[in-house]
Order: sequence, then structure tokens, then C-alpha cells
Amino acid sequence: MTYLTIAMLALLTIAALTKLDLPAGALNLGDFQPVPFLAQLGVAAGYQISWAIYVSDYSRYLPPNAARRTFSYTFWAARSAESG
Repeated sequence: MTYLTIAMLALLTIAALTKLDLPAGALNLGDFQPVPFLAQLGVAAGYQISWAIYVSDYSRYLPPNAARRTFSYTFWAARSAESG
């Protein structure tokens, strides 16, 4: 399912970039405002940190090499949930 999801998201990204009409200046970074950006970054970081307790609680019963994989899977799953 992971590879299918990656392929579907890649196709969706390509379709969005080629078919959507963005308003003029939508990708202009000249109007960048750091306060809203940092506020959203704080919300996203808080969401990520809130899952840390589940990873640490679950991973303490696993061998050391499996604990790293568990953290990695949780991190990437949370990243895809934030962007989706």
C-alpha cells in the first residue's frame, strides 16, 4: 500500500501542477509573512511532538533496531497526514 500511495500522490501532484490555474502571484514569495508561517510551523511541530509519547511507550519493548524503524514510520506517517 505504501508504494501505491506514493504513486497516487505523485500522480495527483503532477495533475495539480499541470491542470490547476493558480491566480497571478500565488507562488510569489515577495509577500511572505513570517508570523503566520511560524504559527503554522508551531502547530505542525506540536502535532508531531504529541505523537512522541506513543512511539516511546511502544518502542521500549522492542529491540533497539526496531525502535528506530518505529519512530521513522510514525514520523513519515505524521508528515503525510499534515500535508494531506
